[in-house]
Amino acid sequence: FKKKLVDEMPPQIKLISPIKRSEIASYYTFADAVIANLFIGTFELVGLESVMCGTPVIQYSDQEKKIIVDGKEIKSPFLPFHNDPKSIAEVIDRVVAPLRVKLRMIGFLITNRLYASKIKKVMSGSAHYKTGQAVYDNPS
Repeated sequence: FKKKLVDEMPPQIKLISPIKRSEIASYYTFADAVIANLFIGTFELVGLESVMCGTPVIQYSDQEKKIIVDGKEIKSPFLPFHNDPKSIAEVIDRVVAPLRVKLRMIGFLITNRLYASKIKKVMSGSAHYKTGQAVYDNPS
């Protein structure tokens, strides 16, 4: 799966080598999108950090694994529900192309701001809040 994904990767996608934690926020901020977990279909720290920096996250979402916040199931129209390269490529094309899609994604994130308070609580109670992003450095 990984080899096929890399072999068929378009030139607009850049893979980066491991970076310092202090530089992570700047990478998230300047990316068009972050491709996160494509294997098990769950939401992880990379996705949370990216969202907190205002960058869309593209990751496989197993439909059997629900995202529940305050007893409410959250469904995103921007996640691939299969982890095959074609499904992921279609989502990448939708996310990085037109401005109207980006505005819709921003609207989705704003509408679901309840993530922000939950993420801040999780981050402030762990060793992962020192990423250089102000919201992590000053948890309230």
